Amino acid sequence: MGMMPGQELPKKALPALLHSLAHDLAQPLTTVHCFLELVAQRKPGAASGPTELRNIALQVDRAIAIAKGISALTSDGGAADNSAVALDALLDEIFDNFGVLVHTGFLTFERLDTAGIQLVGNPALRKGLIIVLTKLAGQSTSAIRITVAGDLAEGRCYVDFSWRSNDSSRVPAQTAEAIFAGDQSLLRELLQEAGAELAECGNVAALSISAPVAQ
Repeated sequence: MGMMPGQELPKKALPALLHSLAHDLAQPLTTVHCFLELVAQRKPGAASGPTELRNIALQVDRAIAIAKGISALTSDGGAADNSAVALDALLDEIFDNFGVLVHTGFLTFERLDTAGIQLVGNPALRKGLIIVLTKLAGQSTSAIRITVAGDLAEGRCYVDFSWRSNDSSRVPAQTAEAIFAGDQSLLRELLQEAGAELAECGNVAALSISAPVAQ
């Protein structure tokens, strides 16, 4: 059951999710540390190959994106409850925190007929979208794609996340269930504050969030 307007955001949800994201931050940083240790073990003067350097750069970019995501969640930004906010403006503000991944191609997104769509600007929706992106940046080593579409007839907009394995890797992409694990219920609880819904995080490399369009 969702929360009534004006109710306080569940005290356990956001701190618990922030703790989870902070833990995720260690993953890419540990990978960088391991790469650098391998370089140090080589013969003096031996240079890293282009692939190794790209991998190190990607892990650093992921760590930067996670740190910015955590910072955005603790800021006072975002629209006030029940005020209207342009969907495109909200997306621009959110994606700006993950620009480093956009520039490297790790994160791509497409907007379908979103111009003019207004959302109920509950800050919980902004936080929920940032948390999903931050979790994906921290846990998924696969390229992330986001598709955003609005359906005025249904009065909802849909933000679809999917990710795929690297073409050169034989390791399958992680499932949504594996990436979000025990955070699903907390994320769902957070989104309910904004009248948004999280699709089941099943055994696929995708998930979807739907949110109400302002009347």
